[in-house]
Amino acid sequence: MAQQIVNVGTEANDRTGDDWRTAFIKTVSNISELYAALGSTVYVSSEADFPTQDGTTITLEQNTVYVLGASFTVAKHFVCQTGSSITGWSQNGYTLTYSGTGSMFEITDASFYIHDINVSCPLAQVYNAADSLGGVHTFKSQSVEISGAAKWGTFDDLRIIIVDSCGAPGVDDGISFAGSSMVGVLMSNSGMQSTSASFKGIDLDSASIPFMDLASLRMFAPAGAYGISGLASNGNIPSGSIADVTGCAFLGGMTDLENITVDDVRWNFTKNNPTEDTNPVAMASVNGNSTETVIAAVNTPVKAVGVATIEASSFFTVDTSLKATYIGERQKAFLIDINATIESASGTNKDISIYLAKDGTVIANSAKTNRVGSGDPKNTTVFWTVDLVETENIEVYVENNSDAVNLIVTDAVLRAH
Repeated sequence: MAQQIVNVGTEANDRTGDDWRTAFIKTVSNISELYAALGSTVYVSSEADFPTQDGTTITLEQNTVYVLGASFTVAKHFVCQTGSSITGWSQNGYTLTYSGTGSMFEITDASFYIHDINVSCPLAQVYNAADSLGGVHTFKSQSVEISGAAKWGTFDDLRIIIVDSCGAPGVDDGISFAGSSMVGVLMSNSGMQSTSASFKGIDLDSASIPFMDLASLRMFAPAGAYGISGLASNGNIPSGSIADVTGCAFLGGMTDLENITVDDVRWNFTKNNPTEDTNPVAMASVNGNSTETVIAAVNTPVKAVGVATIEASSFFTVDTSLKATYIGERQKAFLIDINATIESASGTNKDISIYLAKDGTVIANSAKTNRVGSGDPKNTTVFWTVDLVETENIEVYVENNSDAVNLIVTDAVLRAH
């Protein structure tokens, strides 16, 4: 509707303008349109100001914004409906306190948004959200300070959970997840502090989450507590997905990870404290070997023989035959270092070559040559770069370019990093 202009005439009481009824009809139409455009907003300064409630429950209606106008306490818990939201317009402003023992906000089959508010519920958890349809509804919390709570919240099978710029300086427990239909969890620039040794900042339990991004989180809790807890061997992250943990700190004596490790191929840890960075690497060494590598024919590369010691293996399986197999699920380029000391089983002045091999095929341009003899070993080094996908492997191959005399790889190191 276009704006309705009230005709006020040209002079006072000249009776050329709208009559009273017409003028007020236009005014009411304008106001009604403004209210419709703004949506439904309810200002509350006490428990009694919430328009929909019974003896134990306050219902936050669909598509309605509730704005705090003062700090106050409620004894009833909130039932949230889709499109409802609550705010105090400032994270350091008004505080909404819940004195009950059940969850403060019950969110069942609904999307809910809470922002710019301070909440306290010392006897209960703040949020209990569940999606019976699985992967449909969303939760968003932004600039919310939880000044005290028994638990931050529980989220069961929602589609998306977003937490940004929130703080919980006095919680007994953190956030728990459940369900197999979630799409993603995004938490950033937020913190938790607890004095409980049973505290778990993020408890994934058996939940399956295809996308998870945890960035700049700060957790402080005593010994016995955990920062991130979940299933071993990538159990919470489906195949082909990745969980990123960046710039987080786990302090106060707590343990950063439970069951999860920086070597899990569907997790990526970067710049966290004290958690090490994820660092895909493989390294194996051969020392003092005397077993000959059998040369079938001149100028024919064969796999180097020697019993290797496994020195490092992250995102790789490394075996004692001096072979490293990539088990990461994303293609990655690796720098390859080979350093080997080789001599011939007999004779002198044998020209030899050493290669990097990928999946049993030598990379011709990786060849480095030297001249050796029996009792006259020489050290040779290969540097190379290779792209690897899951299940591809790298090995060390040697060849005799002079004749078919066997070679002995007395010492060697193979490293991918």
